[in-house]
Formats: sequence, C-alpha cells, structure tokens
Amino acid sequence: MIVNKTIAAELSSADEEYLTALANKGLYKRALKDAEGISPVYKEADGGIEISVGQESCVIKAPLSDSICSCPARGVCRHILAAAIALKGEVSYDLPPAPAIEPEPEKEQPETEPLQEMPIQQKSLSQKELAKVHESADIALSKLSSVLKRGLVRASEGDCDDIEIAAVKCHAARMADAERSVREVGSRLKDCVNRRAAFDERVFVRRLCSCAQGLEGLREGELFEYDLGSFKKTYEDYEGTLDILPIGARSITEGDYAGEVYYFLNLDESKEQRFLCYADLRPVFYENMNAPRRGSSEVWGAGVTIKSLMRSRLSLIGAKLSGGHLSSSSQTTIISQSRANLNCEALRRLVYTDLREIAIKLSLQKNGDETKRLFLFSPKRLVSSDFDTITQRLDAYLEDISGNRVRMSAKHTANTKIFISQVEGHLKKMQTDPEGSYVWLVSAYFEDGELVLFPIEMYDFITLFEPRAFTLPKEYEGIEAKAQYANKTSELLDELEDKLCEAARSGIGAGLIDTQKLLTLIKNYGLQTLYTLSKDFFDKAEGCRHSMKDKSVSALIAMSRVSKYISLARERLSLISSLYNMRGF
Repeated sequence: MIVNKTIAAELSSADEEYLTALANKGLYKRALKDAEGISPVYKEADGGIEISVGQESCVIKAPLSDSICSCPARGVCRHILAAAIALKGEVSYDLPPAPAIEPEPEKEQPETEPLQEMPIQQKSLSQKELAKVHESADIALSKLSSVLKRGLVRASEGDCDDIEIAAVKCHAARMADAERSVREVGSRLKDCVNRRAAFDERVFVRRLCSCAQGLEGLREGELFEYDLGSFKKTYEDYEGTLDILPIGARSITEGDYAGEVYYFLNLDESKEQRFLCYADLRPVFYENMNAPRRGSSEVWGAGVTIKSLMRSRLSLIGAKLSGGHLSSSSQTTIISQSRANLNCEALRRLVYTDLREIAIKLSLQKNGDETKRLFLFSPKRLVSSDFDTITQRLDAYLEDISGNRVRMSAKHTANTKIFISQVEGHLKKMQTDPEGSYVWLVSAYFEDGELVLFPIEMYDFITLFEPRAFTLPKEYEGIEAKAQYANKTSELLDELEDKLCEAARSGIGAGLIDTQKLLTLIKNYGLQTLYTLSKDFFDKAEGCRHSMKDKSVSALIAMSRVSKYISLARERLSLISSLYNMRGF
C-alpha cells in the first residue's frame, strides 16, 4: 500500500471527472487501456511515486497536475493518467479522501450556465493553499504576457497549450474565476491561431486585460476562499409560492456549453427581479460538437422535460434562485399547472414603447446577468431589415412611437441557421402586415455608443390598449452638446484601444509609434488619470525593448489598467451617446 498519505488521498479522489479535467476525455479513455497492462511495481521517494508506464517513467505527485513524465508531451499526458489509475488500487481506503475537484466551469461567453447549489465559504486560505494560488497566478500571468511580448502575429498552437496549462494550474488551485477567464483567453487565442472569422482582436484584448486584472489581485497577500470564486452558483430559497409564466427560449450552441435557455416571467409584480431563466445546458469541453445532443432534462418532479412545460403557467414551492436563474433542485415542486396565457395584464404592463426608457433602465443595471437586460419592446414599425453576406449578420431597424430608432442584430453561424430563419420570418410578417401589434422579447446592450437589441422571441397576439407612459427626465433633455463631447471622447478612447490592439498584434517588443501625440491629445481632453495610466503602459512597453530582463508581466498589468479605464469610461458615455444617436441627429 502507498505510504505517502497526501498522495494516497489525492489518488483516492481521482475519479473519472477529476482525471478528465486534468487532460481530456480522449486521453482518459486511452489511459484506461494503458493501465490494464501496468505492473503495480512502484517506488516512493522525494514526495513522489515512481512507476513505469510502457517505455516511459512517471513520478506521481500531489496534486496530480504536478506529476511529471519522461515523454515529450506537455502537461498531464496519458502515461500520468494511466499511472494514477493503476496506483488507485494501491490506496488504503481507510484514509480520508482528498476534496474532489469541482467540474469544469463555464467561461464568460454564454451569459448563462448550468447552475448548481453550493454554500458560500468565507474562510481564509492556509499558507500552503495561499502559496499555490500565488504561484498559479504568477504562472498564468507569465503565459499571458508571453503572448503580448511576441504578438498575435507570432502566436502558435504552443501558446494555446501554455495557456491551457495555466488554466489547469488555476483549476488545481481551485481558482474558479481565474480558470474561467484564462480559458476564455485561450479559446479566443486559438481562434486567432486557426485564422477563424470569429476572432475579434478588440474583444481578445479586452478579455486578456480583464484576465490579467483578476490574476494581479491573486499574486500576493492574504486571500479568502470567496476571492477565488466558485465552480458552482449559490442559491437562495424563494419564500412562498413562485408563480411563473413561460415567455420564450433560445439555443446556446457556441462556447463551452450547448443546449437551451428557457425564459419565464415572475407574476409577482412586487418583486424587482421579474425575468427568470432556466439553463438546460451540457458541457462540451471534451465532446464532439457534431454528436447528437441529449434531450432536455426533467425538473421539479414533473416527470416531463422542461421543454414540455413551456406551454403552462406554473406554481412552484421550494424554488431556489441565484439572481435570475432558477435551480433544478429536487426540493422544488410544481403544485399547480394551467394553460399559459401571455396576453395578460401582468405581461402587458412590462412592454416598453419608448426606446429611451429602455436605454435609461439598461444604464442602471450594473449586474452582467442577462436577466437584468431583458426587455419586452413593442415597435411602432419596421424601418428596414438586411442580411449582410460579408459580416453574416442580420440587422433590422425598429422605430418606436416617439420616432427613435434602434438596431436589432443577430449573427449568423453554422449553429444559428434555424434561429436566423425564424427571425427573418417574424420580420417578414411585420413588413407584410405593418398594422399588426408586435411585441419582442429582447436582450439589450450598448455597443459603440448605440443601443442594440438581440431578438429572442416575437409575439403577434398581445394586445396593447395604450402606449406605456414615459417622460424623458430633465437631465437628459437637450443632450446635443453633451453628446458631441461624449462622441469625441469615445473616438479618443477608440484610438487608444486601437493602440492597445496594435501592441497585442505586433508585440510590445516591436515598439509603438505616435504614442506621444496620443498622450498629448488625452491631456488636452483633461483626462489626467487616463494620461497617467497610458503613459505608464507606453513607458513599460518601450522598456521591454531595451532590457534583457523580461518585463512583459508589468507591461501587461499596466495595459490592463488602461483597458479597465476605457471600459468604465464607455459605460458612462454609452447612455448619452445612445440617446443622441437613436434620434438620428
């Protein structure tokens, strides 16, 4: 039996989910076959267990992600997995098992994720755990900064592998938020390396900088478990009966999860959170995306799938919520079910008829939860619609009762063909019958100084007896002068972000041009803080060119602070610009 109790405890918890998370499903299956031929002959020495796997020699350590192998593969290879599987038979299960590593988390891109319950932990980390977090954060920052140092034009599959290793390190240290962020950067970098049309340089730079900001806070100092985030969402009990009305659904077919998101209306008008959703998703980290997807899941003791419940008004007891997300908890029970009627007063009272009110409401939402950005909107008319074959985007322009116009946009991909076709059908109906009453369920967001809507569902049977009453607050009247300043400032921020993209594209070792001219312009606008942050980044980037010492990490952190300032500034300018732009001045 294995003498080293730490390694024995680690092996005892190394189930299929754990080992798959360390590498991938394919390697795990190959390791199962390799393990069948391994002789249980091993040697314990120097905090590890030496064992031969075929022609290779492995040293198994705790955590398993620190194990090493004589083969040339990077990270956790099939030999390490096979050795761990074989050694599990040498563990005495009188030992207390090590805590199991949680399932793979979702990265930032879909806005909804499979949610599960987990108690909030607020204890401080031990010195050993703290050292592991600090080390993992340093490693991740080093891997990210190497991309910035060399530039996207020189990025390779090796860089993607390095970032994946950093993500595994974060996972092993239970740094949930950091792992999500690192994985997203790695995913977008892979798009760049493979020259995929989906790659967006600006989005990559924003995610890179956001990731660096998060990692910087984990590099040193005392930390608590909640500073690391959690792999699972926390839920709160909903008091009393929750009456919900199904209002729509959409498919998620991109990112690390696939499935459907179902939307509901909380019929209790006294609650601030009126829109709820249930995410019926499955992880696809290690699955073939072309494989048939499983059917929707059964929930709340109904004995039928969630999809089958989407025609019924439901009353739930024991409901659990995390923000606007419903749990599939077995403690939740359906106590009554009746036919759904969307043409009801509770829903009609939530229908907006003035785009300015949506923009103002959206600007007040600081939470990134999609349910906070959902709106029901009834346009006066469809101005135009067009599908751009170059950008593969469907754009429709809708006008409200006050003459304001907004763009409703959806991207066409191989996985959204049916959805785009449905939206086109709805728009055609609006075009052929302009006198009809139409209500859209949309997700709203600001983009480049404009309010933009993402379509989810359209209803042509909801009767609106009168427009929703709205008066523009006085502070937003006569915004022409403010909007002109906001637009010019936005242009300056765009120019600065272009410079960050240039640095990421060419690498900070290549040097940046015309930085002094840009700094002077920032100073003339009176943006002293931005001037200081930008100058610090430009100086550090220039310093990387004239030093043998690698200073790319400090340059990346300085760049991330500039990016954060740009993001916060845009949030403040978005409302003014969108109110101005929707009027077509």
